[in-house]
Amino acid sequence: MSGEGAVVLADYSAEWPKRFEEERFASAAHVAFRDMLREDPRLAAGHEALERTLVARFARDRGAHTDGKSSFIRCALRSKCPASAS
Repeated sequence: MSGEGAVVLADYSAEWPKRFEEERFASAAHVAFRDMLREDPRLAAGHEALERTLVARFARDRGAHTDGKSSFIRCALRSKCPASAS
């Protein structure tokens, strides 16, 4: 039988549905932001400049790096970033 010896991890906690929806939304937002960067050179350039600044400033602090780009990503997803203006 194929799959014999396979390990399957399943989460049956009460929190699972909520976490699943949060992860699904995060995945959809991630894909949407990626697509926006591919389609808008000005947005991509703004993101690249921000990334360079954050890497230089927070090279050893992943949390601060992530926090530093969160507002940029949120406003891009809402189409309100100055870098995405036509």
